[in-house]
Amino acid sequence: MKDDNTLTISSSLGITNPSTAGDYYFGFSLQEGGTLKRKQSLIMTITAADLSSLTVSPFTADQDRITMYSLSFTAPESIASGSWKSDSSNAQTTFIVEFQTQDSSNNAQFAIDLGMNTTDDLSRIPCYGGDSLSSVSGTSSLYCIIRKASTASTTTPAIIQVNDFLSK
Repeated sequence: MKDDNTLTISSSLGITNPSTAGDYYFGFSLQEGGTLKRKQSLIMTITAADLSSLTVSPFTADQDRITMYSLSFTAPESIASGSWKSDSSNAQTTFIVEFQTQDSSNNAQFAIDLGMNTTDDLSRIPCYGGDSLSSVSGTSSLYCIIRKASTASTTTPAIIQVNDFLSK
């Protein structure tokens, strides 16, 4: 057998990927006469389906200006409310908004703290819901935190995490 081999597995029914996006263990072994000769395992990533009609609009597009962003999207299924729960059996939702800190040419993009000059990771920031999202506490402000990027790079975005909201 040559060193460069390809094996394609198929059937008339096809193989169905897991219904939940995430990282999954995948193993492959080579046996000869019932004896294990070689094996390899790896982690394979199953990606989530895209949201339909995502739009992102800054309130101003001027360079080096403080602005707010408005995000609108349509989810193909109902969204469970996002709230901190001690019982992991209850469904909860978290929105994760990523801002790239560096492009593929190593040019600076968004600041690692999004220009908010936060000293702590997980600092609470202003965040507001629209018609279909409201605050758990009944105020107009949702519970949003910034997760500063550890460094500016193509693989370390600054993140805003949205929790504690009610979905209507």
